[in-house]
Amino acid sequence: FPLKVFRARDYVVLEVGQDWDDEALLEALRKSYDRLRGWKRRYFGLKGANDSYIYPQRVGSRWISPHKNMRMAYLLKNPSHARGKHELVDAVTRHIDLGVEFVERWKTRRLLAVAGLCALISFAIMAAWGAKTGDWATGSQVGRES
Repeated sequence: FPLKVFRARDYVVLEVGQDWDDEALLEALRKSYDRLRGWKRRYFGLKGANDSYIYPQRVGSRWISPHKNMRMAYLLKNPSHARGKHELVDAVTRHIDLGVEFVERWKTRRLLAVAGLCALISFAIMAAWGAKTGDWATGSQVGRES
C-alpha cells in the first residue's frame, strides 16, 4: 500500500507491507521523516515535528484533537508500545488519498540556546576588548571612537 509522508511541500511514498503492525509503520514513518529533513536539519535545525496530522485534514478539523496529536508524537518516539496492534495501519491504509503530514514547530530550547550563545559570545568579545585596552568602563563600546 503506498502511503504519502509529507513534510511541508516535500513528500516521500512509503510502501506499507501487508504484514506490518503499528510498530513497523511507526519506525518507517520516523525514518521517512528523518530522510525528508536531512542530517543538517535533524541535528542543527531549530524546528522539529512535535505533532503529526493525518493528511489532508488540517488543524481545527473535528477528526484531529490535541490528545490524538500528543499520542501520535509519543508513539513515534516509543514505537515498541504499539507492537502487535494494527489500529494505525488500518487507519492510514483505509483511503489511498490519505497520508501522514509532519507539522513542525519551533524548538524552544534550541532557540534559547542560540540566543544564550549569542549573548555569551558578545560578553566574551566585550571582556576581551576590555582586557586588551585596559578600559573596563567602555568595554561594551567596541569599535567606538572615544
